[in-house]
Amino acid sequence: DEVNLKHAKNRIENCRFTDYGFKFTSWSLGAAWVEGCGNMMRHCEVSDSLEQGFEWHGVDNLIEYNRVHDVSYWWADAGGVYTGGGILASYGNVCRYNDIAASPGYVNGIYCDDESSGNRVYGNIVRNFGYRGLFTGGGRDNEYSNNIVVADEGWGIHLDLRGLAWKQLIAPTAVTGIARRVQAKWPPETSPVVKRYPRLGEWTKGDWATMLAPWHDSWHDNVVIGLRSSEVGTGANKMRPEFGLSSTNNLQLRIVGGPKAAAHWSLGGFECVDGTTNAPLDVGIVDLPVPEKYAN
Repeated sequence: DEVNLKHAKNRIENCRFTDYGFKFTSWSLGAAWVEGCGNMMRHCEVSDSLEQGFEWHGVDNLIEYNRVHDVSYWWADAGGVYTGGGILASYGNVCRYNDIAASPGYVNGIYCDDESSGNRVYGNIVRNFGYRGLFTGGGRDNEYSNNIVVADEGWGIHLDLRGLAWKQLIAPTAVTGIARRVQAKWPPETSPVVKRYPRLGEWTKGDWATMLAPWHDSWHDNVVIGLRSSEVGTGANKMRPEFGLSSTNNLQLRIVGGPKAAAHWSLGGFECVDGTTNAPLDVGIVDLPVPEKYAN
């Protein structure tokens, strides 16, 4: 019960999901959904799918020790693992110690979409994605730490400020509507979820025009390996110091050089180590043969 903070204690554990998915549905559904409160998905393998890996929503759920690879071959704007899509509050949800290898194309590794907020994402390996490794789509109070991201094609870390840009332009009443939804579901004065996670109660306080800003998001001790590192995307010109964003002690390893994180990641907090074409950095990555079934 994500309203009253009652843990259901359901588990998806030691399962294998493969060869699933449909081309013609309204959304990339994934192999499993973890919702509600106090549930977990662990020690599972998800692979070989037209749709994305799996989703989590709700409060106090745990995603750990899973392997996701070769997913979302049909769907774009999806993730190896996904949360969001208009389901705003994910406070207390933890995504940790997973090996996420999505697929090429317009696919992300760990995707916190459309204002998903309150997630803790740490200790994951994210690789083989075509778009973004750690994608924050405008949410707040998200924490990313000690992740290793191998950015072969896409950007390692992405933040956008969609709540201050296109969301308000497309739906001018969206902000007040979201405020009412959050306040009705988790009343700041009485909600046990707000008592445990006080920042959830801040959604309806202050200036409504900045309510959907990425307040208090943080990135610490992450390693990004690859040509391109990290970017602040949509709405970067609306960034303000009072949002309390934090980025420290992150490392960018550019095997043969390339654009520095500072050129696109205005938050700072990245040390950059460069190789060159003649002397590339040896970071222990080796090329593996493409499995025959994917060769064409």
